[in-house]
Amino acid sequence: MHDFYQHIYEQQLAVLEMPSNKKICGWAIRIVDVLFPERNSSEMKSVDDVKLAFGTI
Repeated sequence: MHDFYQHIYEQQLAVLEMPSNKKICGWAIRIVDVLFPERNSSEMKSVDDVKLAFGTI
């Protein structure tokens, strides 16, 4: 049984830190804003504007 607990403990140590829900939500909103222009408050006038928008996400 000790091996089982050891395995669980080692798995917990290997877990990478997840960003906060607030950070994930902000990222998702920015993605949706770029993909759906009707939601976006800023107007994109060229392909470069779209590239720039994705680059800032």
